[in-house]
Amino acid sequence: MKTKQSKAKNQNWKKGMLDSIPMGISFIVFGCIFGVMAIQIGLSPIESVLMSLVSFAGSAQLSVLSMIAENSSISAMVLTTLMINARHLLYGLSLSPYFSKFDWKFNNFIAYFLSDALYALSLNHFRQSTPQKSYIIGAGLFLYMSWGLGTLIGTISSTLLPEQYHLGLEFSMTTIFLILAFTEITSFLKLITFFITGLIVISLYFVLPLGILLLIAGLAAFIVGYVSSGCHLLERRS
Repeated sequence: MKTKQSKAKNQNWKKGMLDSIPMGISFIVFGCIFGVMAIQIGLSPIESVLMSLVSFAGSAQLSVLSMIAENSSISAMVLTTLMINARHLLYGLSLSPYFSKFDWKFNNFIAYFLSDALYALSLNHFRQSTPQKSYIIGAGLFLYMSWGLGTLIGTISSTLLPEQYHLGLEFSMTTIFLILAFTEITSFLKLITFFITGLIVISLYFVLPLGILLLIAGLAAFIVGYVSSGCHLLERRS
């Protein structure tokens, strides 16, 4: 009986990791870019890798890098990180009916590894089969290691690259966020939110420091999205 259970756990571990490979590759790529950018703004290789291993928050880490470059305050960095990662509260609420079957120790442990990718994988797993801890742990650890490995490769590459090859990499951070934004624009309401928020940020760029500007951008995106969706619901009801 134990042998069958151990085999099932091993299969779930492997399946979780295998399902995570496509997303893990993207984690490595973006982790490499983060590592390169971190070295360029003055972080040491150890600081860069530790930042990824401790915080494990891709978009928030990239935002903080730009704030470090602008000498923003620590409080602004913390608030920005909290706002960017606030979406995890929604992820948690969405997954809570499934995770209620697990003990609180496991839920607290796996919450650290929650990411956009793990949320999508877990939700798909729960909908297709009986929830398994080993599957979620396998997927979460694989994505975590992929991000850390990508950061390590990026920091090593940045220290080995000649100075002239760093030219143009400053724009890579902007490119990353444009790609992330593009993948999230799945409706007309999100497109409106994207453009209105962009106009607000551009109009205030030369007036406010970057840290405060990011906070305003996040708040503006929330308000615009909330109002737009509310108006859309009213129109449908009428």
